Order: sequence, then structure tokens, then C-alpha cells
Amino acid sequence: MKRLNAFIRKLRRADDGKKRRWFIGSAVVSIACVLLIWGWYVSAFVAGGGSPEAPQGNATPTGETVGFWETMQSGWEAVRGGVTEQFENQENSFGGAIGGIAEKANETRDILIETPESNFYFTEGEERPTATLPIAPRKK
Repeated sequence: MKRLNAFIRKLRRADDGKKRRWFIGSAVVSIACVLLIWGWYVSAFVAGGGSPEAPQGNATPTGETVGFWETMQSGWEAVRGGVTEQFENQENSFGGAIGGIAEKANETRDILIETPESNFYFTEGEERPTATLPIAPRKK
């Protein structure tokens, strides 16, 4: 444990290039470990099934064996097909929305401007009301 603490202190004092190299290296090793464990999981549990009706191991119902990469390829094809279908649906709905917006923009509109019934103009001879405003005291 003391060696690990000493190494971490040494790495903290190192220049940025060395810190960056250690960071990238540890990230690559971590990702590789996660992918390796995930691959073992997929090979052991997904390809083998898990239900009593499914064949044991990595054999299909017809008796042929399926490996990790075959499972990944079939999964990728299923996902790609679903994503393609979603994009096609989005494209159709997007095209319909754009068509609706274009239709609204091109339709003619009638604008009616009416004058108010009571205008605030006084007629000749009519007395205009006046108001006395308070006078503010002057600053000295």
C-alpha cells in the first residue's frame, strides 16, 4: 500500500504529459476489462439461453453452435433494422409537419382593421377638461 501511495504522489508531481499518458493507458485498460467481462457474460448467458426450453451451451434449436461474434452480428442486424425503421417513421412525420407548416405559410389571410367607436378627439367648441398639476419644490 505504501508503494501505491508513493507512486500516486510521484505521479501528482509529474509533468502533464506523463499524467495524460497514464490517464489514457488506464482508461484503455479499464475499457478492455469491461468489454472482456461483457463478452464472457454474453457468451455464457445470452447465447446459452437460460430457459429450460432453450438448448444448453451455445447450441441453437437446430443443433448448430453459435459463438459470440455470431450473436453480436445478429443483434446488430436487429438493432440496425429497428433504427432504420424509426428513422423512416421520423422522416414521414417530419415531412408531414413541414408540409403542414408550408401550407399554413402559403394560405391567404384577411386582416380587418376597425376604427374605435369613441375617438379621443374633441370637437370645436367642446370644453376640454383641465387638471392642475402639483408643482414640485425646487432643489437648492
